[in-house]
Amino acid sequence: MPVMAGVLALALAAAPLPAMADEEATQTVTIYHFELVHYDDPTLEDWGVPELTGTRLLGTTTVEGLKPGDVVKAWDHVGTNPGYAFFDGWPRELTVSEDPSKNAIRLNYFRQSSDVTVNYYEASLLDATASMPLYSHTVVETIGDHTVGFTKMGSEVRSNELFADVLTGDELAEATEPVDGLAYVGSYPEDVFVNMDSSKNEINLVYTRPVVRPDEIEVGTESADT
Repeated sequence: MPVMAGVLALALAAAPLPAMADEEATQTVTIYHFELVHYDDPTLEDWGVPELTGTRLLGTTTVEGLKPGDVVKAWDHVGTNPGYAFFDGWPRELTVSEDPSKNAIRLNYFRQSSDVTVNYYEASLLDATASMPLYSHTVVETIGDHTVGFTKMGSEVRSNELFADVLTGDELAEATEPVDGLAYVGSYPEDVFVNMDSSKNEINLVYTRPVVRPDEIEVGTESADT
């Protein structure tokens, strides 16, 4: 579609420069990779061009050293964006033109995303001689010589996490509001690989109440009140 090629060239200001008018003149074809944003994303910018509304530019690739009349097949340039599923594109075959503004191919993708469940637990040492808690939301584990209770505080489902991303417990903890009175100590597993099967996307963040040991208390000498 010559009109679309012109729109892309003007909107993105990325059309190749005209080649020198001699026998060795060559052309460049630019392939634009767009995400079709079908979910609510407040960060999505409006291009100001109706044909590009609701799209995000993922990137561009170029084919250089072409001459007018050469043919570039769009399908040869699909699949260069991990985490995105190819939807459609045009033209399927582009005949290289002497007019650089016409040498553009548009490829459209959908984001492959999935839900990730984040569970929040409070860990606390238990007296091995005391009766075990009977709450269904508390799991008791023996770690080394200690008996530890993991009490579930809640869960959160994070939507639209990009397929093939790796989310670590540390990153998720930093992105979460601090839990009053508790300190983040780690996660299990340490990270989660976002799978298209949301049932496999689960990670547990563990918090505990900070304990101050006597040897961590600084004793001042300036006054009895310090």
